[in-house]
Amino acid sequence: MRRGIGGRLTRSAGLFAAVIITAAACGGGTPAPPKERTYPRGGTLRIGVAGSGIPLDDSRFPYIDPQQNAERGLFRCCMFRTLMTFNGHPTSEGGTELRPDIASALPVVSADGLSWTFRLRKKVRYAPPLEKVEVVAQDFVRAMKRILTPPDDPQKVKDPYSGGPPFFTGIIQGSKEFTDGKTSTLTGMEVPDPYTLVVRLEHPQGDLGLRFAQAASSPIPPNPSAPDDPLGIAQGHGDYGPFAAVTGPYMLEGAEKINYSQPAAKRVRPSGYKASKRIVLVRNPSWSAATDRVRKAYVDRIEATYGVEPEAFTKAVTQGTLDLMLDASSPEDVVEEFRSDPQRSDQVFVYPNDNVMAMAMVLAVPPFDDVHVRRAVNYAVDKSAALKLEHEAFRFKQLTHHIGTDSLEANLLAAYDPYPSPNSAGDITKAKEEMKLSRYDGNHDGICDKPECAKLPFLTRFPELAPSVIKPLGKIGLQLMLRVEDDFYGALFNPGKRIGIAYGIGWQKDFPGAANFFEALFSPGPPDASLVGFPPEELRKMGYRVTNVPSIETKASECQRLVGTDQVTCWASLDQYLMEEIVPWVPLIVGQTARLVSDRVIHFGWDQAYTTVALDQIALRQTGT
Repeated sequence: MRRGIGGRLTRSAGLFAAVIITAAACGGGTPAPPKERTYPRGGTLRIGVAGSGIPLDDSRFPYIDPQQNAERGLFRCCMFRTLMTFNGHPTSEGGTELRPDIASALPVVSADGLSWTFRLRKKVRYAPPLEKVEVVAQDFVRAMKRILTPPDDPQKVKDPYSGGPPFFTGIIQGSKEFTDGKTSTLTGMEVPDPYTLVVRLEHPQGDLGLRFAQAASSPIPPNPSAPDDPLGIAQGHGDYGPFAAVTGPYMLEGAEKINYSQPAAKRVRPSGYKASKRIVLVRNPSWSAATDRVRKAYVDRIEATYGVEPEAFTKAVTQGTLDLMLDASSPEDVVEEFRSDPQRSDQVFVYPNDNVMAMAMVLAVPPFDDVHVRRAVNYAVDKSAALKLEHEAFRFKQLTHHIGTDSLEANLLAAYDPYPSPNSAGDITKAKEEMKLSRYDGNHDGICDKPECAKLPFLTRFPELAPSVIKPLGKIGLQLMLRVEDDFYGALFNPGKRIGIAYGIGWQKDFPGAANFFEALFSPGPPDASLVGFPPEELRKMGYRVTNVPSIETKASECQRLVGTDQVTCWASLDQYLMEEIVPWVPLIVGQTARLVSDRVIHFGWDQAYTTVALDQIALRQTGT
């Protein structure tokens, strides 16, 4: 059992002083995990997919091309195995802990962090019609070449950040030269033998294992009729998804009839892929649980209907025609109805969706250039008011007291609250004590009394929540002028507006690694609303009088070099450092998602790494049971 981190950092002790973890997190002895319960196998799971508003007349929809999209609800669980993976569980059950998949063990990393060696499992084979083809190391080189090959039509790439080029370009040696067309060889990937892949890096990148857990890196076999094609069976495919060779427990119905000897343009999509409508997955006879310790794959068949609206799904689940919604939270009133009914309460599951909302203070705008003022704001604000927010992205929510999400930090900070107050409604007494230490409190009475404390532009997306900020900050001398702009982020990032504090910034992870969170949010340029790390010359150019702001660059670089649990621990420590030494934010809420399931579902799975339903963990009630 992990312990949360309590108390404040000892400022003289440095960054790592307050991290309290068990021997398990350090790689020491761990208690044996509880024996997993088994569930009956079989049945057809019927799911609805909203499709995120994508036009249903698009002939390429649904997008199941692993190198061009992150269809996370189907990729990890069902279709594409990768070198590394996650187990499809919540964070508390190891769901964000990286595990070997096609790799037989965790990679071996050189002392300088520049060489990663992956050993592959043997006897992992592709689905029919390639059931005789074993996955080998060269197949991952083909996948990387396809990732790094610019598409003929950029519009074909629905989601270029779903494990695609940005996660590998400039990291793997020779990747940029390959993308720029200067070489046809990817020098940073070596294959000393069929079951060994060596990846050489331009610089240490401790989360490389996370990157090789993305479906984009899933292997591509050679084309049996054209073995020299650099992209194997994907050669010539703008939309490879319906023709992809899968290694997971499920495959598209009818995929065994694909004729890979034909040119890509002449191949016929499997019967299980109906553009704009549905896909049907059936068991992959090549998949073996003996080589896959992660996926349970209880059901025999998965039928996914696209373009289902959540409201329509509610009717379908009560009528028994659908079992769950893959990519959309259920309506709040229906969730509450089921929760309050003892006969149906076990049909609702609520988990964090890792969508964070906070209030940002701009460190180059006085008096927020004083850390004591920023700490005082954290004590004063009524955070509990954020729970009343009516917003589509935050139908369900809980308060958060630190910047990163718990899933990115292995729950190390789950019990951490550096600015506690009764019911999280603010503590003016503590806020004044902190304000007394500020140079903007001339007589040290806990009230900000310098001219800079008056007429501070306060930007918000939610004016109904403005009193929870304006009133308590007024009690410590910060006089806010409310501003509501149609273009919230445009105003926030406009230096001419001189916004001092902004309520409503949001961020959601799109990668199960904390670097994607902290480095994105606190490196110069949008979305760094607080201007953390901006160099003096940039601040002067933007017209700010304050030109010296703190940075996380050195500490983030330290974290980025580390591997595995050490890196997770480092990011949690950086989160504490941000909350107590830099203090750019008042964290407010993290969103949750509620999933309603039919009464046929006897076991539900939640994949916290990708904040989606873990279809491989779903089990159905069998007839007669």
